[in-house]
Amino acid sequence: MRRKRIALIAVAVFLVLPVFEIFYGVNIAYAQNNIDPVKTREWQSPDPGSPSGSGGSSANVPLVPASSPVSHTHDFQYVTVQEASENQDEVVQLRCACGDVAESFTVPGSAVGVFIKRVVKEITNASKDAVVTVDTKICTCYNQVIIDALLKRPDVTLVTNYRYNHVDYSVTIPAGYDVSTLLDENGYCGFRYLDQILGE
Repeated sequence: MRRKRIALIAVAVFLVLPVFEIFYGVNIAYAQNNIDPVKTREWQSPDPGSPSGSGGSSANVPLVPASSPVSHTHDFQYVTVQEASENQDEVVQLRCACGDVAESFTVPGSAVGVFIKRVVKEITNASKDAVVTVDTKICTCYNQVIIDALLKRPDVTLVTNYRYNHVDYSVTIPAGYDVSTLLDENGYCGFRYLDQILGE
């Protein structure tokens, strides 16, 4: 009787084992043969709703290799996505080649820097006794760089058309004016200050 019971249990295990492996993704052979599970392939059961799923003969359904996720290590680099213009600060992103963006920001003062470079160039390249006229919607002051350019070209008259609090103004620094007296203690010369001492 005991032998009969053991034989029945062995038959039951033999019949149930393949089904257990298929639906729970376990390959008993690995454990029995002491195979390193880290070095073996990962397995999963097929979709139960497919023709080869639970509707068919489970014992004959082959195991399907599981899809392995694609790993990716971000390599973020600073990328300029908008060059600075006289009316727009430079826009920079900290971006990976895969397209993910960790940070996006504008570079303060980069638009003003473009404006200052343009004014210096026009003063430097102006013909003798020329009148240089510049327009700006965002800049409200000059700095040491502009003053130095005017000191090298005392024959040049500089006319600045600007906007302040949504109002348009124009101020003129005449040729020969002692521009070294225009800077404040921080090295700047505000357009509204120029209006006060030179008149609109």
